[in-house]
Amino acid sequence: PRRPPRGPRRWAPRAPRRLGRPGTEVERLVDSLRVDGEIEVAAGRAGSEARLLSADRARALEERLLARLAAFEEANRLRPGMPVEELREHAGVPAGVADSVLARLETEGRIRRDRDTVATAGRTIRLTETEQGVLDGLADLIEEGGLAPPTLSEACRSLAAAPPLVEMMRRLLVHEGRAVAVTPDLSFAAGALRSLKQAVHEQRESSPEISVAWFKERFGLSRKHAIPLLEWLDRERVTIRVGDVRRIRRPSAPSPAEAPAASVAETADAAPGVPAA
Repeated sequence: PRRPPRGPRRWAPRAPRRLGRPGTEVERLVDSLRVDGEIEVAAGRAGSEARLLSADRARALEERLLARLAAFEEANRLRPGMPVEELREHAGVPAGVADSVLARLETEGRIRRDRDTVATAGRTIRLTETEQGVLDGLADLIEEGGLAPPTLSEACRSLAAAPPLVEMMRRLLVHEGRAVAVTPDLSFAAGALRSLKQAVHEQRESSPEISVAWFKERFGLSRKHAIPLLEWLDRERVTIRVGDVRRIRRPSAPSPAEAPAASVAETADAAPGVPAA
């Protein structure tokens, strides 16, 4: 029988027609070639077909993605990871094929993935003394701010640091799980938001609805922080807006945004850091 083509090709139902063989026979052929390591089957995304790849093609894709990832990390020293979608686009193959290759690399322990980013396994982020000072200072400002932390520009003034550096340290704190980005300009301590959720759920026992005025008075907030927090509670499915009030939902599982992540290395001269992603 003819061997499958080397590049990605649709697996079903086209393969039986292309080979001129019954579907059951093609299934047996594919299984045999997979066992021998000659081909791989890349699972398609929802609504799309699986695809066949030659083993050589799959390995070439792996190396290309790893090379692109390494180049990204070299050019973005302080980024915790590369956006998965950006890496998929670089693959130059259907998304389902790229996802299958990335899944294999993750299984082999060559990369690490979270919800939105991917990084080479064992990668560490090493901070200079200046960067570590800004990271620690920003963490303190956010923690001490509670439900009223400083904006990005306010933090820059307090730390006497440039906005790009402060923004990068904010991203690291979010990646570590120590802060949660509620808006591009406002990040809150993860512990403060957990306490806020609990307090709002407890309010449900007294009243299933809350207003902006109640929220501001209950937590001592101005609109600057109250409105972003109420909108965040909506997104987290703690509340649902109905007209001018919000109804409190029944408690649900914790948000992935609050799950802890790996920490970063402390300084450039310190002992080897910890995995960044």
